Amino acid sequence: MVSLHWRKVQQGETPQSSRAIRPEDLLKLWQENTKPHNFQPSILPDGPGSWGGRITRHALHAIYTIAFCCLLRFDEVLKIQAHDIAYLDATTISITLPFCKTSQYEIEPFILKEMPSTMTHLCPVRALAEWLAEARIKTGYLFRKVGAHDCIGLDPYVYGTHSFCRGGCQWLSVHLRWGLHQICEWGGWSAEFTHLTIVKYLISWNDTPMLRRDQFFDFSRPLTVKCHSCGRSCHCA
Repeated sequence: MVSLHWRKVQQGETPQSSRAIRPEDLLKLWQENTKPHNFQPSILPDGPGSWGGRITRHALHAIYTIAFCCLLRFDEVLKIQAHDIAYLDATTISITLPFCKTSQYEIEPFILKEMPSTMTHLCPVRALAEWLAEARIKTGYLFRKVGAHDCIGLDPYVYGTHSFCRGGCQWLSVHLRWGLHQICEWGGWSAEFTHLTIVKYLISWNDTPMLRRDQFFDFSRPLTVKCHSCGRSCHCA
């Protein structure tokens, strides 16, 4: 992603919420970062130096997937250090945040398991393994300062530090069909729904619409992605 800028509505200078990243956006990012011709650093057109290459792209996708699946802001992911990662078995890792987020209780680790191969672009276990194999980081922060370059055809200025967190929240709710209490428990958020903390992550006028108006009652529209739990791909699954 190119931008972490704040945008404001012209009238009243009201902050505009960042648009949620969708699973298909992460697929585009993964496809762009795994193209062979992108493994070599490229020269920046607006100044000296180079950007990209295999190592940087592995780092970025690890950041993307951790932020998306663990419902974190970008700045929160960048605080993770090597000692915050524990390897439980060959396909399972644990990430314990070095801070408490918004939860009033003890810090609970994120237990992440390797996802099916069809979900490689969403899998933080695979992405983190590839990044650490390249970077060989043993101590200190997992992610150093990274720059920004290249694009995947999305307007960068509607996205911000919360985009992956919001997108991950919507993915858990819509695609994986987690309940609100389960999402709050996983994200370390308060389950006191009187505060409606989770609503701002699930609903925003600025998000990309899931359906066009003519698709709501179109029962012949294409099937969705197949569910790995129940095997169904219908819209009512």
